[in-house]
Amino acid sequence: MMNRIFSLALLSTSIMACSNINNQLDSSDKSSTDQSQATPSNPIKNTSANDLKDSGLKDNDLKDDATKDHDLARHLLPSMIEHSYGKTDYLEAWRDLNGDQIKDAVVLLQGTEWCGSGGCTMLIYHAKNDHSLTLVTKTTVTNTPIYQLSSTHNGWSDLSVYSKGVGQVKLSFDGKSYPSNPSLEKSYQIQKADQQLELSKPLELN
Repeated sequence: MMNRIFSLALLSTSIMACSNINNQLDSSDKSSTDQSQATPSNPIKNTSANDLKDSGLKDNDLKDDATKDHDLARHLLPSMIEHSYGKTDYLEAWRDLNGDQIKDAVVLLQGTEWCGSGGCTMLIYHAKNDHSLTLVTKTTVTNTPIYQLSSTHNGWSDLSVYSKGVGQVKLSFDGKSYPSNPSLEKSYQIQKADQQLELSKPLELN
């Protein structure tokens, strides 16, 4: 009789212990679920062109510079062949010089045919909406650096080029063209607002 009572007491204790373990496991699972729901993972945000615009960047910052414009480059090449008699080694830079929102071409010819001890020949082209280019100025003895100045004359930006023996000189548009011989112009002190032109080799056309 005593053995039977002892067995029932032991069985009751085992059942209670198992129940406590199950309650602890259920509580742990519930806590994990609550934490998961309370701290959801942050979604990954894709950066779009609109996001870049909202951050302050302009459309032009999302596109190649005008020096990579194939249409302008295709029109510049034949113009160069015409005005350099087939000698087409040159460096180019594109800047809006007359405020019409179209970048004009500043070209510095290269090679012994166009460069001497005093410098090289520079060509300035006016670009139009149809991508045609008109020769505005042909200068001699021109050296880098070349700057687009913050000042203007007759609707065109003043330029500054380096002239040996003088230093930086200022070229102003007279209504028809820029001065053709920089060595005859007055020296100029570059200002912070002046922007240096980045001359590069012409775009390779496919």
